[in-house]
Amino acid sequence: MVHYSLTPSEIEIIVGAYPDLDQQQKQISLYTWWPTPTVWDTSGFQVGYWTRACEAWFQQTLSKIRDQTHVPLTQSQWRKQLRRYAKLVKEFQNPLHN
Repeated sequence: MVHYSLTPSEIEIIVGAYPDLDQQQKQISLYTWWPTPTVWDTSGFQVGYWTRACEAWFQQTLSKIRDQTHVPLTQSQWRKQLRRYAKLVKEFQNPLHN
């Protein structure tokens, strides 16, 4: 069985990545319109399949991009934004351990 994976350059194209000056850190950072697979995999949305919640989040984010109310984020910013979903999923998966 052959397993194909995307190259870092292909991932950057898919997530709409581009380098820009990070005003807070005074350095060049990579900004993306969508979270990278690494960030997505640690978010609460990654449960092994595309859920209704994933689709709702995607459609909401896409709508904000089209309305020009969403800006590209660094991966750190994406992680912070998606972190709340990881907590919700963890609570759902282990409701008796809270």
